[in-house]
Amino acid sequence: MKKIVYQDYTSLENCTDEPIQFLGSIQPFGALISLDKKDFSIHHCSSNTDIFFGVSPEKILGCAFEEFATYFEPILDKDFLRDTSIGLFKNPSEFKINGSVCTVVLHKTEDYFLIEIEPLPSGFRPEHDLYNKTSEFVHKMNDSQNFKSFAGVVAEEIQSITGFDRVMIYRFDEDFNGEVFAESVISGLEPFLGLHYPHTDIPAQARELYKKVQLRIVPDVDYTPVPMVSRNDSDDHRSLNLGSSVLRSVSPIHIQYLRNMGVGATLTVSIMINDQLWGLVACHNRLPKKVLLYERMSALVQVDFFAAQIKRWERSEEYDRVQEKEHIYLSIIEEIEKHGNTFETVTSTPYFLGLTESTGGVLMRDGIIHVFGETPGNKFILELHNWMKSRKEDVFLTNEFSKRYPRALKYEKIASGLLYYSLDFDSDSCLMWFRKQLSEGKKWGGRPEDTDKMENTSLTPRNSFKAWEENVAGKSARWYSHEIQAGLRMGNYLEREIYIRNLKKQKEQLEQITHELQISNEELSQFNWISSHDMKEPLRKIRLFIDQIKLENTPLSEVQNKYFSRIDAAAERMQQLINDLLNYSKLNEEEVFHLSSLNDVIHEVLKNAKSPEEEIFVEVDRFPDIQMIPYQMDQLFSNLISNSIKFRARDRKCLIQIRKSKVKKSELRDLNLNPDRKYLKIVYLDNGIGFDSSFNEKIFEVFQRLHNQREYEGTGIGLAICKKIVETHQGSIRAFGQKEKGVQFEIILPLV
Repeated sequence: MKKIVYQDYTSLENCTDEPIQFLGSIQPFGALISLDKKDFSIHHCSSNTDIFFGVSPEKILGCAFEEFATYFEPILDKDFLRDTSIGLFKNPSEFKINGSVCTVVLHKTEDYFLIEIEPLPSGFRPEHDLYNKTSEFVHKMNDSQNFKSFAGVVAEEIQSITGFDRVMIYRFDEDFNGEVFAESVISGLEPFLGLHYPHTDIPAQARELYKKVQLRIVPDVDYTPVPMVSRNDSDDHRSLNLGSSVLRSVSPIHIQYLRNMGVGATLTVSIMINDQLWGLVACHNRLPKKVLLYERMSALVQVDFFAAQIKRWERSEEYDRVQEKEHIYLSIIEEIEKHGNTFETVTSTPYFLGLTESTGGVLMRDGIIHVFGETPGNKFILELHNWMKSRKEDVFLTNEFSKRYPRALKYEKIASGLLYYSLDFDSDSCLMWFRKQLSEGKKWGGRPEDTDKMENTSLTPRNSFKAWEENVAGKSARWYSHEIQAGLRMGNYLEREIYIRNLKKQKEQLEQITHELQISNEELSQFNWISSHDMKEPLRKIRLFIDQIKLENTPLSEVQNKYFSRIDAAAERMQQLINDLLNYSKLNEEEVFHLSSLNDVIHEVLKNAKSPEEEIFVEVDRFPDIQMIPYQMDQLFSNLISNSIKFRARDRKCLIQIRKSKVKKSELRDLNLNPDRKYLKIVYLDNGIGFDSSFNEKIFEVFQRLHNQREYEGTGIGLAICKKIVETHQGSIRAFGQKEKGVQFEIILPLV
């Protein structure tokens, strides 16, 4: 047999290291027995069994379950232990043990059944007035004007049930610092209402335990712990998890903390919302005080009822705050609609600061600054905007601005808090709301950093709880979500107005540019027609005079014939170039699309392009009908096929393949084509002389020639016309050349 009490406190460096679930001892207001879940053998017992059972711990640990069960009246049976409905505050059972009536509560750990025994006072009868008490509580709750007053009602009700000197509703913030949100305290005691306590007062492992076990009681802070005893000498404090036990001994560090506060007894109940610890109901008494199980049950019912109402109250109050901001926002919009000038109205409305509960505000539009209330000077405002601009801050929020931007330190009295919203960086437009420095800070129950060390340097809790006000230099009131949302909503409205104005301005500019382009195109078309007519006329005369000279009776010399032939060829080439330029310029004109057969177009081109003496082989797939401008599609394939014939290899027969292929969506995205439309992909291949792949894109430029004019005739406009035709059809054309192997064109056209 061995005591398993944890005693290694001198080695602790931090409260979070303390094994509060494995202290190996209990408080003396009850007894605790652990039974092995496998064979129901007794494994641990508290060393005070002689008080409750009239027999020693050795006797308890040595007896079999059947003998142990006879200490209970009625006799304890295994079905009671197996009953899953029995647990903390779920129909606690009453047994007579050693002549006294006791409450018995069962807990189940991974390895053991834990039986907790508490004696009831002689003649005690639990009150069954739950309906009347609940009805009275509901009436009080309905009379509450707000959440804070409702919490005060709960504190008073629990004080009435338990009889403690002080009952506090203790609420955690996001960092688990606590605030006394509501309190019911007897006269003569200093109130703690509104005080804040640092998260270190309730370490993380203690908060986790509060989530698992909703209630903890210390009837007397000066109690002497009762050691737990194990039947196995090899066991230590880690062999028994007492986390679920109400009798569990409390950390000596916490006991000293309570003594430092002048507390003689405590009852603590967790306030749980969605399995998260919202806060605690902390009950303090100056003198020792035992609260019986049934009274604790009543208190827990009230706390659970309170927890169930918290979200309703919080949502209700948040809704009221949001509605207030909605009213202010709509009032501003109403003013705008009445006066018809958005920015001038916003800069003159008295509602602007109330929207975010600010003490100063700025609206900057196109670099012009309008201010409201208390703000820094315009020079600093412009500097601040440029800082935000350099950081690309669309939205910026802080209640300690000088910490984020040290140059704001000299303005902290009027601008400790800042909500910034960029309307448009390009036009230097933004919104700013400022909040002045708080006049007073949180009131803490003692300085958060106050802790004391004993001479042996072991951990001890702080002993100062004197109300202390934190320094608020450079801090503003925190920004609440409804205030932030109201500001962002106003910013979004103004941002949209700027966007619409910019769009209108761009539309006007675009219309002006379009009008100018239209005039230019008309002038260009007239110029093309006139210039081409004027250029064709001299060419016709040159060629006519050459023919006349050749018909003269006087024969020409061989040199003269050669010169005239060159002049005639040059004139013919110039005429072809003019014709190609006219064709290229006509592609800008709007044409009507028709659903037509692509195969008919290709076959007609082939019929006109091939001569009987040329060995040209063409393979054409079957294509679906598409929407097209027929004569342009005729010109597209005419140019491609004539190029294949012109640039065919001399050492092999000319082969042209026109194939149908599948189009991938990724390919459409890469070519900036609409992936939701249906497209046809045409792959055009020949086996001619090809060209170097470095010219894959340049080949489509106007006047781009890759071969000698003497060897291969042409104007260098043909493929530029092809590209223009495909783009007119909202498609894409790409070339992939290989020198001495041929060329491949990939043409993608919409089907509809």
